[in-house]
Amino acid sequence: MSPAIGIAVAIAMVRGFSRRNSPTIGNFWVDMTRALLYIFFPIAFVFGIIFVGQGAVQTLGGPVEIHNLLNGVTQTIARGPIGFMESIKQLGNNGGGFLTPTPPPTFENPTGLTAWLSIYLLLAIPFALTYTFGKMVGSVRHGAALLAAMVIIFGVWVGGAAWPSTSRTRPWPRPASTPNVGNTEGKEVRFGDTTTALFGWPPRARRPARPTPPTTRSPPWAVSSS
Repeated sequence: MSPAIGIAVAIAMVRGFSRRNSPTIGNFWVDMTRALLYIFFPIAFVFGIIFVGQGAVQTLGGPVEIHNLLNGVTQTIARGPIGFMESIKQLGNNGGGFLTPTPPPTFENPTGLTAWLSIYLLLAIPFALTYTFGKMVGSVRHGAALLAAMVIIFGVWVGGAAWPSTSRTRPWPRPASTPNVGNTEGKEVRFGDTTTALFGWPPRARRPARPTPPTTRSPPWAVSSS
């Protein structure tokens, strides 16, 4: 619902520019319903099939327990309707993943294709709304100008994240970079550092930063004066 509400608000704002002599800016409920029925449901359904076909877990069976005979350990493996929820999540607002806060597990993001499709879904609606703006105000060039500004800003962000990821770091306490993949700390090692940076910035660009809660704990390097 929340991404459809966002589209409805964006369309209302654009109508404020285009309908100069009109007393209204449309019907909120009509716009939200159209966004759900004509945009989110069809696209999420198609991409959900692709995600499941690539190996994302899709079941209503619930978690399953696996017993390892070699070490005698029993582990609970979380399962669920992950494939279709992943497509809805990435197309909508990139909320928390089914298994973790982000989608690095192979149950959610099994292949490189699903990683690139996730990036596409994250950017599809924001980029498409620039064309919608141009069509509604009667000048596609205005929409193209907005799109160009978004691409430039996004490219700067991705480049700023990718450059330190590919740089070599100090070898203390142990090497964190290699000549082939660069700095692997916090990276998706299956796809590389640059793809990780490209995957990480679309959700940050689509949601505001959350304030860090205050804490009274001292940092580990702080020295007590007593």
